Amino acid sequence: MDSSIRRDVMKDYSKRFANKVADDFFADHEKIASKDVMNVQEIKQVNLFVVKNLYDQWQRESDELRSPFFDYSSPEIKEAMQVFMNKLSHHISLNRKTYGELLEKSTEETLLLIFTPYDFYFRLLSEYDKDEIPVSYLSYVLKYVKINPHILRNILEIIAERNLEKIEKGQINELLDKSLERTAESPEDVEQYIEKFSGYVSLSLEEIYGEDKKKEIRKAPDQAEEKKKEKNTGHKPTLNDLLQKDEVPTLADIHRRAKIEDIKKSLSINQRFMFVNTLFNGSEEAFERTVEHIESVSNSEEAISFLTHKFTNWDHDSEEVSEFIQLIRRRHS
Repeated sequence: MDSSIRRDVMKDYSKRFANKVADDFFADHEKIASKDVMNVQEIKQVNLFVVKNLYDQWQRESDELRSPFFDYSSPEIKEAMQVFMNKLSHHISLNRKTYGELLEKSTEETLLLIFTPYDFYFRLLSEYDKDEIPVSYLSYVLKYVKINPHILRNILEIIAERNLEKIEKGQINELLDKSLERTAESPEDVEQYIEKFSGYVSLSLEEIYGEDKKKEIRKAPDQAEEKKKEKNTGHKPTLNDLLQKDEVPTLADIHRRAKIEDIKKSLSINQRFMFVNTLFNGSEEAFERTVEHIESVSNSEEAISFLTHKFTNWDHDSEEVSEFIQLIRRRHS
């Protein structure tokens, strides 16, 4: 792990960033609602971690309130709880104190993920509340990770190759090392995130690293760019690219791309929350109508053509649109 990271500076910055964002928002609002959480500031990874941390806390509190008189493993109860949680997710209402605490924690996690992803994943797995970590938890976390996700994807591929359903905490270092050995991807360019964070509270590499480390980090994007030029892969996918591209799938890809029979039933709570609030401006009704139409068409080409003409304001390079298109392809595969 990277000992040159100034964790105290990172923690202090997270507090100042959270205070700035919260002060700006709550100057005109008493509460922050579901539709605002994903859009309150422009760094999407921070907003996603806010949602994740909120759900994690909510799950812990729900587990503590479970009565010993009922069978919560019953399929009927599970389905009813899922419906209930979906409904609640669209009625989030947080005061400044609660939101500020979630935002501060989420900001620190995002900074770790950007500047020292190994440390982020090591801490994430080490702090799991049981000695054995189920694969389902890793898959759940991956849905929230949009920066440097390849490390966790590699871990899931390694686990799939070993036919494991869970891992022990003693395996964390070995899995992280194996993941880093097999990755061909460079860490994401930190400069773009420094610029985004500095739009709220000034941030520099000098604060996070020492001067020598700063110079090393600034070389990384140029090296990554050379690799991209060698491979002729500087192009960001358009909506049509997402439909037409044909890649060799990994084991984890096969699972992620498996055919689904019903889009709404296949959605996790966080996916539904993200789609409704980011793509449909918080309108549950618009989301429902769109999914119903997608379900009614005969193939993915027709569905994507409908979206292209219906939602001309969508950013086709965004993670949300990409994930939504992937679901459509799985539905009509």
